[in-house]
Amino acid sequence: MEGNEQLPALEEKIGNEIDNYKKRNRDNRIYALVFTIAPAFMSAIATVSIGVSEKLSVKWFLVIALIASGSATVLGAWEGLFSNRKMWVVAGRAQAELVDLKWDIEYRKKNATSVISQGEVDAFNGRFKEIIQKAENGWQTIIGRS
Repeated sequence: MEGNEQLPALEEKIGNEIDNYKKRNRDNRIYALVFTIAPAFMSAIATVSIGVSEKLSVKWFLVIALIASGSATVLGAWEGLFSNRKMWVVAGRAQAELVDLKWDIEYRKKNATSVISQGEVDAFNGRFKEIIQKAENGWQTIIGRS
């Protein structure tokens, strides 16, 4: 099909990046879930602890309320700083575009009537670089660097 080693090398690199973005996607999805649910849970614990402390006159529930309230604030700030939900979206979009590129290469390779030209390999490589650059720009936008 193709007469050079550039296409197999590009396919290997695409596969590695797909795996990388799958991991990023999974990790950021988990972090987004944790940093969304945990502060709400901690706030609920704080509210219940204050109520229990008042009704039962047990002062150590106030300590639990303070710890839970402080933890909720820190977790909320963490999510605001790292924006895992937004990073999850960037990683998911990059992963989808890389899978699409991989499919386009596989589909083109199935055409047994013609050899994949150097220009086509270069075009696939250009798309690959654009996808990676777009993802990098997405990360930079999220963390506030331009």
